[in-house]
Amino acid sequence: HQGGKKSRYCSLLLQHLIWTLLQTAKRQSPGECDVQPKARENCGYAGITEIECSARQCCFNSDAPDSPWCFKPVPSEGKCFSY
Repeated sequence: HQGGKKSRYCSLLLQHLIWTLLQTAKRQSPGECDVQPKARENCGYAGITEIECSARQCCFNSDAPDSPWCFKPVPSEGKCFSY
């Protein structure tokens, strides 16, 4: 059945894309995402997902409800960010 193979291929491709995005997000140096909630500079929009936020090379933390969940990381020494 051709449709089943295509559907399974698309599912595997999507899973690989999500895994790649999450691995990219994990490459940030320790401490880059250690930003106090009140000091966070918004990098997304209301309702952004962790995957979408990571694709923007930003940090995601939903622990503080009254501050941005997707926010710009603190630049590490020798590393440049453009927004």
